[in-house]
Amino acid sequence: RSNSERDPLSFAIRGDYGSSYNGLTLYSEIDGTYPFSWGSLSASYIITLYESGRTKHTLTPEDDDSSWDITHELRLSLALVNEKLTRSMDAFVRKGRFPLLNFYWRESTIIGFGFTLKG
Repeated sequence: RSNSERDPLSFAIRGDYGSSYNGLTLYSEIDGTYPFSWGSLSASYIITLYESGRTKHTLTPEDDDSSWDITHELRLSLALVNEKLTRSMDAFVRKGRFPLLNFYWRESTIIGFGFTLKG
């Protein structure tokens, strides 16, 4: 279901949480760094599971089948180092629930870039 089909004014919790609900968030990250003579390349893959997908924070009953919300994130960083200056370029792609609490039930894909200079 796309975000354009969801109406935030009709958003509601349809049903109780159930006795087995604990509000868990499971987080796992795999990362690595490849150093070389003039810098390094780093990569991370992050997967996060949210049990709150089980609370029926959805807009229509057909959305209630999923018991966990899943978010995937890939981060890449290239650091270039010389004697006095370090430059790094960072990028990430995040797909899953929207990061703000008020809109966490929305799905989104976020792409970000960053640059850092250290002297």
